[in-house]
Amino acid sequence: MSQSPSAHLTKKSRTFQTSDSPLVHISALSPLDVPELLEMIIGNLAAKDIVLAARVCRTWSEPALDRIWREMRSLVPLFSLVRPMTQQSDGEWEFIGDIKDVDWARYAVYAPRIREVVVRDYDREAQLSTQAMRAISAHLPSHLQLPLPATIYLLATAPDPQTLLELPLISQSLRKLGVYFRLHPHFITRA
Repeated sequence: MSQSPSAHLTKKSRTFQTSDSPLVHISALSPLDVPELLEMIIGNLAAKDIVLAARVCRTWSEPALDRIWREMRSLVPLFSLVRPMTQQSDGEWEFIGDIKDVDWARYAVYAPRIREVVVRDYDREAQLSTQAMRAISAHLPSHLQLPLPATIYLLATAPDPQTLLELPLISQSLRKLGVYFRLHPHFITRA
């Protein structure tokens, strides 16, 4: 059976023989086996393409999911993994039904991937209700943890202690906490 020229070259590039040793086969790493290169590739994809990359294969799935979940502009997508949620008339999100221990399985897969959280007090449609926050605090299993972001940005219209209800995420992994009020230049670029 004849080989294609490219298959022959590939095979040759992976084998060598010296005058005093037998034929040795060296398996070369594919560039896609190097996590840093794969992260760079995925980091340059458009959001919709990252979602597709997560479905390509197991090798692509983990870094693509890490990228998808790296920055959260709302906590609603994360906690909707625990239990279905509904938007109330005031725009805030509430759980449908009671949280049970079995509901935390999908949350446990995605929460550790989060590295940055942006909380906007002026965007009621991206906020969890006080009741939802209490339910999370009351039912979070002890073996699970809240996300451990390295950065939290709080974009606020005015100082308000109520806004801090959205920040149960402060942990040992926090490296940067940014609090910006309405007219700060960083507020405009992050909004």
